[in-house]
Amino acid sequence: MPIWSAKDKCKPEPERVTMDGGFGLSGTLAGAAIVAVLTVGPLWLVEYLHQLSQAAGH
Repeated sequence: MPIWSAKDKCKPEPERVTMDGGFGLSGTLAGAAIVAVLTVGPLWLVEYLHQLSQAAGH
């Protein structure tokens, strides 16, 4: 382990992270809508196809 101790260096403190930028409200809502559609959409599609097959008598 002495090799690792010799390689260990003190690094300067990183720059402060700010909350500038980001997606904003519209980007956040759009992301939530995409997740909702990709989650609920297939479930609705399967239910719809199931109802069609029941109506066809299968």
